Amino acid sequence: DAEAVHATRILRQAEEALAHAEQALAQASEAERNARQAGRDAQHGLDAARNALAEAEKAGGELSSRRAALDEARARIVDSHEETAAAFVEAEMLLQSAPDLGDLQLQLEQSAANVARDRATLADARAVHEGLRREAEARMRRLDAIGAERRNW
Repeated sequence: DAEAVHATRILRQAEEALAHAEQALAQASEAERNARQAGRDAQHGLDAARNALAEAEKAGGELSSRRAALDEARARIVDSHEETAAAFVEAEMLLQSAPDLGDLQLQLEQSAANVARDRATLADARAVHEGLRREAEARMRRLDAIGAERRNW
């Protein structure tokens, strides 16, 4: 019996050891799964960080290009402003040396009055001419009628 009790104890100890080993194996498997998942998560994080770095570098390049374009545009605007300022000064000097527009306006008004007067004279002359032409035509018709009447006698 002592041997059976001793064998039973050894069996129970072996079963306990097996249960502990199975539990340790399950924990180790779980730890391995967690470690693999953590590795995958870390790899995804690394990929996301690399993508973010690439996007940031791309954005930095675009900003550099944009800044260069803006600097170039600013330089063109400054040059254009300087040219415009010089042209403005030149235009002011030319304007100061330009003749008085009041005299030119007076000459224009006098010429316009002369043209209006000449047009009125022309219209009167045309009216007189037209009246004389109609009278001449009426007289010619009357003379033709008188001549036709004489021939009929």
